[in-house]
Amino acid sequence: MTTFDSLLTAVQSLKCPHGELWFRGHADKDWPLLPSLLRYSSAVPQEKNMLHRFRSQAMAMVPHAPSDNDPARWLFLMQHHGLPTRLLDWTESALTALFFAVSEHDDRDGCIHLLSPIALNASQTTEAVLYPPGHGPAAELMLASFQGTEKPAKVLALMAYASNDRIARQRGNFTVHGMDSDLRDLLKPEWSSVFVVPAERKASLREDLAYFGVTRTSLFNDLVSLAQDLRGQHNAG
Repeated sequence: MTTFDSLLTAVQSLKCPHGELWFRGHADKDWPLLPSLLRYSSAVPQEKNMLHRFRSQAMAMVPHAPSDNDPARWLFLMQHHGLPTRLLDWTESALTALFFAVSEHDDRDGCIHLLSPIALNASQTTEAVLYPPGHGPAAELMLASFQGTEKPAKVLALMAYASNDRIARQRGNFTVHGMDSDLRDLLKPEWSSVFVVPAERKASLREDLAYFGVTRTSLFNDLVSLAQDLRGQHNAG
């Protein structure tokens, strides 16, 4: 059975309300499911200050900046440009997740995390729904980041605005984390699983994905990604 067949079997084995299934690829299977802010304990006390400084200074740099009362759009913009936030990226595309699982660290097994976002929300609240960015408890959690108030001890799945080309290309969505626990500790096997990608298969899977048109350039659409892809194709380091 090929890697693609095995991945399809893993997908079909999960119970996915309304057909919603998200994926996240890790080049090292031991990496935690934690957003960037929570991977650095020193950053958490500075969260409110970082968010406000970014927002105040970015206003002059962004042609169409989000409004002050739209924390979701601001956090999506911050995440896009590398500021540590409580958002964790997911994708609706299994092939996109597979690309990230095989993109580096050829000496380590990678993995793809599979998640039913609606089942996650049902486990954290009383609602089996996928939250839109500007409404519901996920919006309240994001607003608390800007206010510096206590966060609800939940992890919630929310739809992303297709506010930039990268989110659209990667079919991205997010979980937003009010607690610093590894999300792996909250997941249930009925609606989540982990698909391991052996280290020795990574190089050949990168070639297979390129035949399907899944490359760094197709996902990021910038010159740095194009250069990296060409270096790999021509064995130029």
